[in-house]
Amino acid sequence: MERAEEYKELIQKVISGDASPVEMKTLEAILNNDIEKNEYFVNISKVNDLSDQLGEFHKQLDVEADYQAFLKKKEDDGKIIPIGASYSGLNMIFKIAALFLISCGTWYAFNRTADVEIVADATSNENSEKVFSDMSTLKLSKNSKISYPKAFASNERIVNLQGEGYFEIESDPERPFIVQVGDISVKVLGTKFNVNARDLDSVVVTVIEGSVALYRNDDNDKMEGITAGMKGTLSHDNSKAEISTNENLNFLYWYNGKLKFVNSTLEEVAFVLNREMHSKIKINSNSIKNCLFSGSLDNVELSEILELLEITLGLDVEKSENKVLLSGEGC
Repeated sequence: MERAEEYKELIQKVISGDASPVEMKTLEAILNNDIEKNEYFVNISKVNDLSDQLGEFHKQLDVEADYQAFLKKKEDDGKIIPIGASYSGLNMIFKIAALFLISCGTWYAFNRTADVEIVADATSNENSEKVFSDMSTLKLSKNSKISYPKAFASNERIVNLQGEGYFEIESDPERPFIVQVGDISVKVLGTKFNVNARDLDSVVVTVIEGSVALYRNDDNDKMEGITAGMKGTLSHDNSKAEISTNENLNFLYWYNGKLKFVNSTLEEVAFVLNREMHSKIKINSNSIKNCLFSGSLDNVELSEILELLEITLGLDVEKSENKVLLSGEGC
């Protein structure tokens, strides 16, 4: 007997009580004469590195007692013929093998059951849309990452986010939807909300519809509820979230391309354009900083917005390389 598959067949016969005296003696001789043949444990179990765990496995059990219990159960079931005294010379390794294989089978079956296919998606210069297995949706912002199971578990729906994303979650009270951002989580049942984790120090959650709970994974007793129209900010070094009214009308610009200004000063408008459109607008005249502007802009180019400001506020717009200079006499 030279091949690992033959060793496997022999051990299985010994455990089941089907091995003949010759086969038992043959395997005993092989193991006694070549200790390195113990690698057959790996070949039998089909699990990597299980042979390295055999020593620890042996330490954690009473081999003789557990093996005798195993024999007794099989004998009671009529599935094994006890090994007589004439074969008592079988090495202790047979007993370990029997228990080890049972343990391996349970371990492998558990991990096969727990084995979940994880999907990981990342964006670069464009947003992308995702539909999860429960029909919940995600709009993933530029330069962001999301990982999630191809099929959610029966008791919860967990995804991991880096960057920013807008979620619309299908209601399922039996399976809360959880967005994890490092050590911070957002828990919902069914709602619409935005998670901004671009700042490495904190996570900002803004709720459009429904409600969510914001908390640290290691301190979920301090869950903070956030309802529609509110936002919550939780830093990674703080256990309590700050809840406030959302006053940022343009937090979803990256998602829907819409900008809205209501009696906003020119300084505020320039700040929003620089943040959302990555422009470099500078106001050269203090006299125009507080000029007020109102308007709703839907998927409008920066050049069109600047032309609108120029006309409505009487500004002088000067473009220099990648910078924009605003000046004027006042309003």
